[in-house]
Amino acid sequence: MPDLESQDEPAMEQASPSQGERPIVLDPRQLNRIESVHRGFLYQHLYVANCLLRAGRPA
Repeated sequence: MPDLESQDEPAMEQASPSQGERPIVLDPRQLNRIESVHRGFLYQHLYVANCLLRAGRPA
């Protein structure tokens, strides 16, 4: 039985890109779409947090 750690493929934590690097993907356009969706989620969370913080203040 072959030793799994001695294979040439990198481990998952080694295969992931460091901060600031773009991952290697099959379709760069799909990566752009995914990143855009996640930026939208961040905006929505920040907007809701702002609304909740303002709701607690007296007018």
